[in-house]
Amino acid sequence: MSGHAVNCQRIKMRDAEEIYNEIETKLLEKHTELNFCPIGSFGKKAPDVETGDIDIAIELSSICKEYLKNILLDTFGDTITEVNLNTTPNVMSIGYKYNDIIAQVDFMLITSLEWAKWRFQSPDLKNGESKYKADPKVFLQSFMVSAIPLDMPIEYYEDGVTVISRYKYTLNQEGLYIQKLNYMGKRGKPIKTPTRENYKWLGNNPYDIMRLICPSVAVDDEYLERCFHSVEGLWRLLHATFPYGVNYVKDVEKRFYEEYINNPRSECQLDPNDFPCRFYKG
Repeated sequence: MSGHAVNCQRIKMRDAEEIYNEIETKLLEKHTELNFCPIGSFGKKAPDVETGDIDIAIELSSICKEYLKNILLDTFGDTITEVNLNTTPNVMSIGYKYNDIIAQVDFMLITSLEWAKWRFQSPDLKNGESKYKADPKVFLQSFMVSAIPLDMPIEYYEDGVTVISRYKYTLNQEGLYIQKLNYMGKRGKPIKTPTRENYKWLGNNPYDIMRLICPSVAVDDEYLERCFHSVEGLWRLLHATFPYGVNYVKDVEKRFYEEYINNPRSECQLDPNDFPCRFYKG
């Protein structure tokens, strides 16, 4: 997240690491059953670099926010200055008082820590692995997955042209799904913005998903894994392999530029020069 869910201030990475260590120690003293770890850019920035928040993945269902809230309040008491249960459907945020600062700590409720580490981990910014943190990498992964052709039936409206339902791959906080998109409104007429339902769960093994995105046997596992460490690496992989043909690359380029790079509300502003296109002209 970006540090705006509670009243807080930006903190230096050295303070973020001390705060996390304090949270980890106190939580595990009273609740050894909890399984959690830091994700995002935690530990991947130099000590003096500022960060907006501390991201912690915790293995709990998203319906357990009140349960987690009670655990945190019982453990930390007045150290917690504020609780926001509605940061996103699976994230709750707290204001955490540490010395003379208040930091935002985001708890992401997920089903698998190993999945969260892979999906949301930031590149090593201290050692120049990337110019950008995890957010654009996560979006590009999602765009690359959702653009993969899926051999499932498409349903059309009575005009034989307008699509009223189709299926696509999608990545979320739990893993890989086949998602059904319904374009038929309640009044029996097609709508532009579909409703979505998770049709089939396919798992959250990182290797399987990397190989779904890049099935080419010409790409070895070590190189493939390195590409997934950063948004620049994913962009290079896309254009080096053309995994699903020209139209696939066109679709991914268009979505990434229009929905992320050219979007002023994106969490991370990217330099277009770092993402040359073969097809998209903007």
